[in-house]
Amino acid sequence: MPAFRRLPGLFFMLALVATPRFLLRVDLAARTVAIVEETRREYYGITWRPGGERPILSHSGLDNETLVDLQSYALSEVGWISEGERQSHRFLSQPHQILCAPDGRVVCTNTGRNSVVVIDPKRPGHYQEARLHEDRWDRLEASVATGLHLNSLFLRGEKLFVLAHGFEAGSQLITLDYPSLEVRETMPIVATGMHNYCVTERGERLACVSSLGALIDPHTLDVHWRSASAGYLRGLAVGRERVIVGESPQSGRHLRAAALSGLWVIDRSNWQTADFLSLGPFGVVNEVRLLDEPDEAHHGHPFSGLEWLTQQDLTRVRSQERLQASQQLADLTTRGPFELLLGSPHGRGDGWWDASAELCLMLTRERGPRSLGIAYDFTRKTEGDQCGVVVGCQEQGAGTCTLLRDTNMDVVVATKRGVDGVSLAHWKHDGTSWSRCRIVADVDGLTGRLVLKRDGEDVAVLAGVDVREVGRLPVADLPHVDQQWGLRWQATRIIPEHPVMEATT
Repeated sequence: MPAFRRLPGLFFMLALVATPRFLLRVDLAARTVAIVEETRREYYGITWRPGGERPILSHSGLDNETLVDLQSYALSEVGWISEGERQSHRFLSQPHQILCAPDGRVVCTNTGRNSVVVIDPKRPGHYQEARLHEDRWDRLEASVATGLHLNSLFLRGEKLFVLAHGFEAGSQLITLDYPSLEVRETMPIVATGMHNYCVTERGERLACVSSLGALIDPHTLDVHWRSASAGYLRGLAVGRERVIVGESPQSGRHLRAAALSGLWVIDRSNWQTADFLSLGPFGVVNEVRLLDEPDEAHHGHPFSGLEWLTQQDLTRVRSQERLQASQQLADLTTRGPFELLLGSPHGRGDGWWDASAELCLMLTRERGPRSLGIAYDFTRKTEGDQCGVVVGCQEQGAGTCTLLRDTNMDVVVATKRGVDGVSLAHWKHDGTSWSRCRIVADVDGLTGRLVLKRDGEDVAVLAGVDVREVGRLPVADLPHVDQQWGLRWQATRIIPEHPVMEATT
């Protein structure tokens, strides 16, 4: 197959691709793939405002493979759309393709509910809906699929075209008036399981017969192009000279998240294959949009946030994070004031250290610090989150630190208190079991610092955003206070502070 060459007048021919787990940036000329993000579950629809610098995305909020019957669909209204850090309420059921209309509203296929929803970002909680099927849910039984399974949108003037997959009943092209969403025409299509309808500026009518690997005119059933690869076609973008079509393996839903997928590049002048780019095992292709030139399968406005988008490369970021975190942990432990005795903290290079369900424990190399502290963050919702400063741990003997267990120590432990505060308590392990000695204080805010300072016959406890004194512990209650201190955390994240070994004035 001939290699794809950069054409005169084309910039990079950049595309944005949505898969269940990833949002990908693809340079079709350079044949490179970069991960833009992966933190929001089940990416599908991609659109943006004319002049907008952040993409608008749809997310299902669940694993697609779980949707098999009425019960699972009834629990599926957890989807939403996002625009940068902004997001809608979570009320959509398995949303598929979305489109930013000229009036600034976002049209969305609310697939699980057999409806089209129009969301007005300027009026949170307000939306317009058109139900297109008598069943209120897309599937009522595991073995019987009766819904429309709406998946694709195309807006031309005051006509909104909605393509329905149709399961085994056959696909349909439904025409609605926009913005009223009144149904004007329903056109059955002989082919089943279709995706991605559009009408180009040249008058070409395109849609994917997904399971047959063909791009056709759904009105006449004339074939524009075939892949000849037995792959499943979904995701369509139309540029000036090239058409881009996503291909995925025809596999069960449980295999979609890690499937090996790719993009076909088709020459519009003769409808011949120009190139195929394998994306890698990022999962099936749900959507494709061209970024740096008008996409005739979309609303025709190039993406204005290219400078920002080309800087988003999660692979490069993760590599930098790993290197920085390794260096920082070495500065804390191998070359620093602590010994890491339990757990495997996860750092991202920004100074914060996460611990999952596994307990992490670091002790000072030297005995009897005058002061030791941490910054804490309880804003994330995790079970069992806690962190604390160890104010003395019984020495295990030379050369036995690797045998140390979470025993024989006093700790001031911070845990989340409700939704807006932190509770501090003195806990003691006597060699046999843990016991809570007393509550030290309650502190407002889910972020702040916890610092313990030796002060005569007491250890002062300072905490909060403003780091004020909130309590004192008598040294007499801390039998190991002259030995190693340390940091202890689980299911949360902290920034360790270096111990102060001498009193400061």
